[in-house]
Amino acid sequence: MIDKDILKHIPYGRKNAKSRFAIAAEIGITERAFRSAIERLNKSGEILVIADQKAGGYFIPKLPEDRAYKEAYLRQGWSRVKEESKKLRAMAPERYAKKSKEVPGQLTLDLEGGANG
Repeated sequence: MIDKDILKHIPYGRKNAKSRFAIAAEIGITERAFRSAIERLNKSGEILVIADQKAGGYFIPKLPEDRAYKEAYLRQGWSRVKEESKKLRAMAPERYAKKSKEVPGQLTLDLEGGANG
């Protein structure tokens, strides 16, 4: 089954959300295969499929009524990215340290009287 075929089984609107288990059973694939397909679809940028435990499962935001929820979902995602970035920078500071932009053959001026001063 092509990922886009899965979209036929995902409801529009938060109030119509369905569990991943129900959708996977309806389609005839495993729940894991369903989640992988949703991840690929979301990464494509063509459509956003939201998973919401409070709403009871997966849905495609129906605009304009789900706009606020879609924006909150995206803010939450960016917040997670920001927090992950902080964690990675703390674990490997040498990798993320700002490096000076040296140009090959460029002379440098030591104003603090280093080894040659």
